[in-house]
This record gives sequence, C-alpha cells and structure tokens, in this order.
Amino acid sequence: MRRGNEIYIVGFAQTPVRKSLEGTFLDLAGRVSIEAIRKSGIPREDIEGILITHEGFGNFVNAQLFAPRLAAHLGIETKLLGTYECGGMSSAGAVKIAATEIMTGRMDTCLIIGVELKPMLLDDPVFDQTSLADRHAGTYGPYESLCGVTGPLPFYAMSQQRWMITHRICPEDIAYLPVLLRRNASGNPMAQFRDPITIDDVLDSRVICPPIRLLECCARSEGAAAVILASKDVTRQLGGKRINIRGFGEAHDATNYFPARGDAARFPCVRRAAHEAYEVAGITPKDLDVVEIYGAFAGTEIMTYEEMGFFERGTAAQAVREGKTAIDGELPVNPSGGRLSLGHPAGATPLLEIIEVCAQLREEAEGRQVNGPQLGLIQAEHGMVNGSVVLIMEGEA
Repeated sequence: MRRGNEIYIVGFAQTPVRKSLEGTFLDLAGRVSIEAIRKSGIPREDIEGILITHEGFGNFVNAQLFAPRLAAHLGIETKLLGTYECGGMSSAGAVKIAATEIMTGRMDTCLIIGVELKPMLLDDPVFDQTSLADRHAGTYGPYESLCGVTGPLPFYAMSQQRWMITHRICPEDIAYLPVLLRRNASGNPMAQFRDPITIDDVLDSRVICPPIRLLECCARSEGAAAVILASKDVTRQLGGKRINIRGFGEAHDATNYFPARGDAARFPCVRRAAHEAYEVAGITPKDLDVVEIYGAFAGTEIMTYEEMGFFERGTAAQAVREGKTAIDGELPVNPSGGRLSLGHPAGATPLLEIIEVCAQLREEAEGRQVNGPQLGLIQAEHGMVNGSVVLIMEGEA
C-alpha cells in the first residue's frame, strides 16, 4: 500500500449477531447493503464495485454467481464484482482488494458485504453425519480427516496446550478473558451474549476439548455486515467524521490448520501481517488506541496479542488479568465483546470488527466507548491462524 492514495470507510451497517436470523442470504445482504449506502450519502448508482463473501461455511446451496444476483437485486452496474473466499478472513481480504482497486484510480467506491448463515443442509433430515464428514475432508485435508476431525477445535486445543505448558499458563489465567469480553458486550446491543459471567462460571463450564472450556469458545452465529470504501475525492463531498485506512498487511503460512512442522503454538503469519501494517502506517503497537482481534477461542486470542506485539511472549494473560486490555485500560481490545460474546458469524466477522473500530473512532460506541481514540486496528485470520490480515484505521475530522 502506498501512502498518498487515501482510502476511507464512509458507510457501514450490520444486523444484530444472533443464534439465528430471519431471512435468506440475499435478504440479509440486501438489507445491510442498502443501509450502508444510505448512511454513506453516496447515490446508489455511484457504487462502482461489489465484493461479497461466500454463503457461509458449509452452506453451498446456490453459492454460484451470487455477486451478480446481488448486483441485480440492488440495480447497480459495476466495474468490479465478485465473491471472495479465504476462510474467516474472507471479508477482510475483500476490503483489501477493494482498497487496492481504489488506490490504482480505477474506481472511487466499493461495497463489501459479509453474511453468515448456518449450513442449510444441517436442517435436512436426510443429510447424515457421513455426508458432513465427506464435506469437511475437503476443508481439513487428507491426513486430519482420516483421524475423524470434522471441526477446527482440536487444532486450536493442541496449539493452546503447547503454549500453556511452555509459558506455565494456568486455566485461571485464561478464564479472565471471557469474563472481560462479556463485560464489554453488556454495553453492545448487537451482541449475542450480554449476561455477566464469573471466573468460576468459566472454570466450571464443561471441557469441550482439553484445555478449552465451553465459555472459552465462540458460538456459531448468524449475522451480516457491509462497509463502503471511497477515495479521497469522493469523501470531500460527504459530511461526518472520515475514517482513513492508514495501512494494511497480509501474510499466509505454508500450512492448512495444524502445521506439519515448526512450533504449533506460534502464528508467524500474524506477526508478519502486523509488521507490514505497522510499517506502512508508520506506527508501532504503542500508538494504537483501540483494537479488534479475531480471537475465536480465549487462549488463541491471548496468544494473538503476543504475536501482534502488544505484549511480550508469555505475558499477555497476566496483562489481561491486570486490566490492561479493558475498555479503560492501556490498550482496549475487543470492546465489542469479541467472538466470545459479540458472536462469530464468520463470513461477516472481520466487517463487524471494522464497524466496531469505526464506531469507536467516531465516538459512537455508546455503552462501551473508549476514551478519545484516534488510531485503531483490526486483525482477522483463516484456518487455525494459518493466514492473517491486519488493517489500521485513523479517525479524521
């Protein structure tokens, strides 16, 4: 990313995050798209690009040519149109592609949409678990699938267990994070889980896959979100506080879920993506005022803090216990409630992170507002943190 090619987030919209939502994929995508366009102040016919995520993990019905169907639904002619897929970081990757297109001068505006609905096939009484396993074999690969792996949790559990042993992290250390995130979510009406929990609640919740407990896991959620990017020329004509994308980074390891070699408790892609974003933006982690981290599991989220350079290796859990990542702490992380409490509609999650940081920078996050933030960051990932995107945003008058 070259400086001087300013790109701004000028409109955004989201649904609440819930266990289930009313409406089809097209309904939800259309709803957040129309609302984001309205909030941006840009005429619908001036939207020059549309990028969207796929139809949710495992939901492959009518997945082909969805972007053209949405463009027809909205009645928008475009210069850029397509569906982007790279696991949980898909919508963040789409934002990066849109930003790059605007940087070249080829277009001035782009709409990015992410939607997540549970797999339709799981509601089909004739769809059995063998079919589910066959589909997941294509996701997790020939080796893991032969061991009966039909979800990512065992990989995260092994990674976290190695990290805990290496740095002598105890379960109580990790249990502080879900409590903090639930406290943050209590001020967020969009969050799926808002009722308070205690350390004992976390430690007493059942072990899903050692050492990960139920209240340390994200839920499978439904939700939709949309953001609109625009060039500096377009934003000059718009009112309101502008949010500048100051820098971004992206990196992928040569792994798919559990790494075949190297340290399973390290996420090199996060470190590389963060370093690139910091370098482009001309900042260090100490300059950040508010952060949204993907964090599908409590331990993984804390591990990611360390890879991002927020804390030294093996010290992030203690930093959480000391309140350093609280809304009123040194570096507020996941004021939205994060994946554990806001919820995790994977196709939309990175856009929800972007929307939260935008709301914080515009000081519109009532009930969870960080004090006077100017610089924010979001991080998203795919697989068992096998690849990562980092975006840095700055609020401008």
